[in-house]
Parts: sequence; C-alpha cells; structure tokens
Amino acid sequence: MSARHLARLLALPLSTLLALPALANTIGCSSPSGNELFAKNGIFAAAAGGSAGSSNAAAGTDSVDQQTEGGVTDALGGSTNSGSAASTLGGSAGSEQAQGGSSGSGGQSMQTTPIESCDMLDGAVTNEQNGHCYRVSAEKVTYAEGRDACQAAGGHLLTVTSPEENEFARDLHQDEHWLGASDGFADTMRGVGDYSWVDGEEWGYTDWRGGQPNAVETDCPGHSGGGGCFEHCAYQAKEGDWVDRSCGHTIVSICEWEPVAP
Repeated sequence: MSARHLARLLALPLSTLLALPALANTIGCSSPSGNELFAKNGIFAAAAGGSAGSSNAAAGTDSVDQQTEGGVTDALGGSTNSGSAASTLGGSAGSEQAQGGSSGSGGQSMQTTPIESCDMLDGAVTNEQNGHCYRVSAEKVTYAEGRDACQAAGGHLLTVTSPEENEFARDLHQDEHWLGASDGFADTMRGVGDYSWVDGEEWGYTDWRGGQPNAVETDCPGHSGGGGCFEHCAYQAKEGDWVDRSCGHTIVSICEWEPVAP
C-alpha cells in the first residue's frame, strides 16, 4: 500500500479503522492489522477525533483512485458520508423544532405581562363598579377575529353579568358590538344551542330582546343570497339589549380585562 493511501486510511474514524481487517478479508485486499493500528495510537486518536466532514474529504478523492482501490474507498466513503448526513439531518431537525417553538402561539403574539391596572392598557377605561378594564376597537371584525384579538392582548371579548355592567357597555359604545357569547354551533347548523361566556363565567344574567336568540337562517360569510348559515353569536344592540347574529358578520368589538393585584 502506498504512503498516500495509508495516510488517507489513518484519517478515518476509529469504527471504520477497526473494520478494515474484516473488510480486507472479504474483498481480498491487504490492510493494516488491528495491532498495527493501535501501535499508531497518537495518529489514530487524532483521526478518530476528526469531524465527519474531514473524513469525507479523506474518502472523497477523484474517481480514478476509487476505481484503482477496487471499491474500498467507495465502501469507506459510504460509511463516513452516512455519519455526515445524519449530523446534517439532526441539525436541520433541531432548527425546525426551534422554528416550531417560536410559532406555537398560532401566529399571534400573546400578552404575558399581568395587567395590574387599566393604566397599563392604551385607550382602556375603568368600570368603577367592578374594577374591570374595557377598550373599544372600532375595526369591524367577525366574532372569531374579535375573540382572538382580545385573547392575544391578555383579555377576553366583552362579557356582561349584571344590569349595571350591561348599561356601562351600552354607554361605552352606543352602537352594536360583539358580546363574548355564542351557543357553540357551527354556522351551518340549525337551531339554538346553549349560550356560554367566552371566559367561562357563569351564564346567569341576560338581556335578550324579545324572541331572541332565534338562530334564523342568513347568508354565509362572503356570499350574497341563498342563505345556508344561521345566527349563533350574540351582540349588544345600541339600545343595550342582546340579539343573535351570524358569527361571520363584522361589527365593532370590546375587549375586557380583570386586573390582578400586584
């Protein structure tokens, strides 16, 4: 074996070098014995500590040398390439996991700082009766959009649990706006389900307009005419009473927060 070939072999990892005698016996080529390899302990350790990339460089010579060595280089190269590929894939998987972790909030940045005072919320007003904070968003949104925006800001869509709070909300925005209440039915389902508050508060006080909720058929969002959808979300009318409406309708929303003690 030439000095050049021996140098290339000594640059290979420990597991590959230990396999050389058996590989040589199989394919009929001469190779250093295990004892000879251990005799070269200093060089051997340096080769074993090398990266998969350097092993690839040692194995990856021109095609003429590979053919001359009767496929030994190809076999060794396949072994080191596998290690390099596994390292590369592992790094890629770690990168993807990190990216997945950063997007765990569904695309919206969630408010994590506890709200201790309504002064911490730009544009919010305080209800002196219950100490809660309220903020009107003039943008017209669907029920789900309003709900998700309030949750992302650390609050929830407006819930009303007393006549006094109902009056406060009516005066805060004297036009229709979403309540954080729905019956849980899909848009295309007929009938009225059991209404509940988005924050899990007990469903007790109500101020439904006469005949409401009735889940009448209406056009589906984005379609004009033909019906096919039904009213399953609640809003407060400008008069202060409650009416159901298609959850895909777009109106103003009000977010609510309950400050926590510092």
